[in-house]
Amino acid sequence: MLLCSFYYKNIISISCLTISGYKLVFENNGCSIALDDEIIMRGTLHNDLFILDTAPHIMSASE
Repeated sequence: MLLCSFYYKNIISISCLTISGYKLVFENNGCSIALDDEIIMRGTLHNDLFILDTAPHIMSASE
C-alpha cells in the first residue's frame, strides 16, 4: 500500500445534495450535478468510483 500525504479524497453525500435541490444524473461512465437546470459539476467513473472534475463549470443542463 502506497500512502501519499498530498493526495486527498472527499466524499459527497448524494442524499444531502438532492435534499438541497441538486439533480444528479449517473449514466454510462459519467455523472453530472445540476442546480436550477445548470450543470455545475461533471465526473467520470474510475475504479468503481465517480471522480468529479476539479474545475467546476456551469452550462445548460440540455448540453
